[in-house]
Amino acid sequence: MPRTVLLRCSIDVKQAGQVLLKLNQPIEAISTWLDSRPTPTPGPDEPISLTVGKHRLVFGVKVDSTNGQFGMQIVPAESRPAAVEILATFP
Repeated sequence: MPRTVLLRCSIDVKQAGQVLLKLNQPIEAISTWLDSRPTPTPGPDEPISLTVGKHRLVFGVKVDSTNGQFGMQIVPAESRPAAVEILATFP
């Protein structure tokens, strides 16, 4: 059974819109939850829509399928950019 590590971050969306999650691991090795709801892990060019307010992102990373290093950037999408502030990250 693969080992999975959970990583989470809290974000505050100041302007509703879309963001891209730039992950440094294959999406097949990552499970994603947005506000406690399972969400398909988006590819690098697949935007996710966010509403104004605070949200929590949780990532389940299959350690055996990765190089042991996880990185993520939140980038505003070009079509409908959201304004997002990362409040905190927790290992």
